[in-house]
Amino acid sequence: METTSENFGADPAAGESNGYAAAAERGDAPLLPSERLWGFKEFTFANSALAIATWAFLIGGAVGLFVGPKEGIAAIVIGNIFGVVLTALATTVMTGRYGVEQFTALRSQFGYNGSRLVYLLAVIVLTMGWLAVLAMMFGRSIDGLTALASGGTASPIGIKTAIAAVGAILLTWYIVARGPTSIKVFNMIVSPALVLLMVGMLWLIFRQHSFAELMAMEALDPPFEDSNLNFIIAIEVNMAAGFSWWPYIGNLARLTRNERTAFWPNLVGIFGAAVLGEIVGLLAAVSLGDSDPTIWMTTIAGVGVGVAALGFIAFANITSMANILYAANVGLRQVGTAGVRRIGWGTLLFGFCIVPLLLAVVFPQIYDGFFIFLVWTSALNSALAGIGIADYFFLRRQRLDLRALHGKQKNGAYQFLGGFNPIGLFALLVGFVTYVWLFNPQTLDNVEAFRYLTASLPSCAMAGLVHYVLTRLLANRPGWGEYPKN
Repeated sequence: METTSENFGADPAAGESNGYAAAAERGDAPLLPSERLWGFKEFTFANSALAIATWAFLIGGAVGLFVGPKEGIAAIVIGNIFGVVLTALATTVMTGRYGVEQFTALRSQFGYNGSRLVYLLAVIVLTMGWLAVLAMMFGRSIDGLTALASGGTASPIGIKTAIAAVGAILLTWYIVARGPTSIKVFNMIVSPALVLLMVGMLWLIFRQHSFAELMAMEALDPPFEDSNLNFIIAIEVNMAAGFSWWPYIGNLARLTRNERTAFWPNLVGIFGAAVLGEIVGLLAAVSLGDSDPTIWMTTIAGVGVGVAALGFIAFANITSMANILYAANVGLRQVGTAGVRRIGWGTLLFGFCIVPLLLAVVFPQIYDGFFIFLVWTSALNSALAGIGIADYFFLRRQRLDLRALHGKQKNGAYQFLGGFNPIGLFALLVGFVTYVWLFNPQTLDNVEAFRYLTASLPSCAMAGLVHYVLTRLLANRPGWGEYPKN
């Protein structure tokens, strides 16, 4: 081998080590224990910063449509605790133990092509929808801010809102195209400021109403006369909020030092921070008569505070959008084909933004009915959580073959059938159908069992049970997935 000036005198072991570290950082290889820097405190802070986001105001306001504050706070706590715990069990324990990228680990459940399909359904669709919703929230904030400052009238679905929403998506694309450093700077500013904003909103609300008065208030627009049914729907909305973290927290947890550190901070960070934001949104919505934060922020404390709050919300939305756009596209490069990985980073990001741009312009109604979109995602995410728990804990007994996950996939241990695990995908379909049969998010139609079971919990349980039973019955003979035989 010819020696060049670039490698003369270089330490081959150091070069190999640096190459592995770079691959692990990109998700191409598992993170070694020495490379994982987050303990309990660090991971709690990281996922708290992620959970303290403007969408919490939207979700809390949506809860206020169905129930009053007393029932709403209970629904927020119950729904989020179930959703967050089941999601964390399905994702963070596995990635925290092995340091493996979440969708790479999913090859053990769905096959290498099946994991791509799951990524398409659970991440791309979810992220595109959230980008459109948050962009519309940005546009409405700017519209409300200018109307408040000028004394005019806001136009939530007017041309000004649409232009601002398009501008928000393009600005997000520009920020993320510059890389993660700019996102980190935004996070360090926005996360603490959002906590202060939430505390300030609570103080303003309690200045105007006593705790007893707030607890006695009624829902803004309950869809059914049966208050128990409205309460269950409110719980379901919050379970959807908890399950909506499924695509994201697994890859955060791979930076933690062990399984315990990967799991328990989610109950403090993701759960605690999200509950705080939703309760603020709920109390503001029912006390001020509107579930839309871009509306109640204009009336909560006069022009000066309203302008400042709306301006900050608009700015904070950009940070939330940048976080999810970056995470989705990093994952896309992992599960995508070689052709996808050859696309330039900025071009790939812009292509991802096309659908949100169209939604913001052509279908602005997605904002007003965003909780419908959110609950639809739970029909998929709850089933994915059930499959993950059944596969990792009960079928594989917390053991994964890292060489098979990261090595050549064709004819590998996790090839299944042409790269798809038909059992896992069938279980996913069963979970989804179970959910929609119990509760239709589009129409709110439901069967009697929904009033006692919700839809997310049966979906999770059915998907996990079908995956477990069919794998035990059918997977061993063709050798699919190399599951333990005993």
